[in-house]
Amino acid sequence: MLPVTDNSYRAFCKICQKSFSLSNMGRQAIISHSTYTRHVNKKKELASHCSIATFLKPASDSPVPSPVPSVSDSLSIVPHSSLKLITLESVAQSSPTSSLNPFIISEATSRAEILWALKCIWSHYSYRSCEDIQELWSAMFPDSEIAKKLTLGKTKIAYIVAFGLAHHFSTSLFKTVQLCPYFVVCFDEAFNRISQRCQMDIVVRFWDDSNGLVQTR
Repeated sequence: MLPVTDNSYRAFCKICQKSFSLSNMGRQAIISHSTYTRHVNKKKELASHCSIATFLKPASDSPVPSPVPSVSDSLSIVPHSSLKLITLESVAQSSPTSSLNPFIISEATSRAEILWALKCIWSHYSYRSCEDIQELWSAMFPDSEIAKKLTLGKTKIAYIVAFGLAHHFSTSLFKTVQLCPYFVVCFDEAFNRISQRCQMDIVVRFWDDSNGLVQTR
C-alpha cells in the first residue's frame, strides 16, 4: 500500500492500481481490502508473471534476477549501460524455479495448428468443431508431444485464419499481381438482394510467372 499525496484519508493499492478510503475504518480498511476476491486474484496473477528484469542481466554476468519477485519488493532502477539483452532460451535454461519453456511455442506445434486451420477452411469445417479437439488428439496420439501442446479452440483458430492466414495470402497475392504488367479484375454480384447485402466477390485473373499458368483468385 502507498499513501495518496493529495489526500491523507486514502491509500493506494499497488496490486489493484486503485485507491480506497480510510476515513471510516482506518487500518481495518487496509486489512479488508487485502481479503477482497479481486485483490487476491490479482495478487496470484502477478505472482505467476515474469518480471521484465528476467530478460536483462548485468554485463558482469552476475546471476539472473528471480523471475517472480515478491509483490512487496520495490522496483529498483538499473543503469541502461550495465544491462544487456538475453534470449528467451537462455532465460528458460538459467531459471530452474520458473521456466519459460511451457510458454514458448515450438515451430512444429505452430505448423500443426496452421495445417489444421487450412484443413478446416478447405473442408468447410466450422470453428466450433475445433472445441475440445486437443483431448481427442491426445487420446489418438498419446506418444506425440505435439498433440499434447496443441491448444486449438474456436476462438484461436478464428484468429489464426482472420489475422494470420488471410493476411498472408492477401499479401502474397498483392505482391504477385504487382509483378504482372496486365491483369483483369472482375466482380461477381448476384441479383439476389440477400446475397447483395452479404458480400461482393472480387476476382483477379493474371499470368503467374512462377508456374507459367493463368491464375484466377
